[in-house]
Amino acid sequence: MWANYYWANGTKEQKEKAIKILLDYAANGFNYLDDSDLELSGILLTYRSIQIINDWQDLKEKRNYNEISQTDFTKKRSQQRQYCKDIHDKQGIVLYNNIVSKKFSEISSGARQNVIAGLYQFTEICIRLEKYDLANKICEFIFYCAPSHFHNQFKIKYDKIEWILFQKNPNYVKKKAKPKSKNENTVSDFGELLKEALK
Repeated sequence: MWANYYWANGTKEQKEKAIKILLDYAANGFNYLDDSDLELSGILLTYRSIQIINDWQDLKEKRNYNEISQTDFTKKRSQQRQYCKDIHDKQGIVLYNNIVSKKFSEISSGARQNVIAGLYQFTEICIRLEKYDLANKICEFIFYCAPSHFHNQFKIKYDKIEWILFQKNPNYVKKKAKPKSKNENTVSDFGELLKEALK
């Protein structure tokens, strides 16, 4: 709650305080079997990712408007890449690896919401690190395992990644995102709850 309070206040300094509060808690290690820790890990991943994505864009604009020298831009961009790598290594990939073996229906709605929000922001970190395969895997995981109302935002992200890959290599064959079909033998979270109630 304290981290959320600081983050909601909106100033850069207060957002950094919010991240520090969560990083201090994370220093003892998250218990990914606990819904509260899952929720906090998702919030931390979201906050850190949003912060660096905004800084990344600000630096790009400074360069476009000649407010920064090319030397300073290169130096700061390198630091930002290192920050992205830190997010990848310490929060993003760890959360992803711990969530892929779970059913979203087995975790609380708060944890589910924050984990998915964190993974959504983490795809942008993957793009900046040019880890396109991982970003696409995250999107596909959401298509097949998360409730359908989350699919559209990840479909947009998936298409963006495919477009980047095509821009880098015009011979690249674009894949279409495959959100789970309603005709498949897949049961949604609501369907699972309904089955349990009927039992």
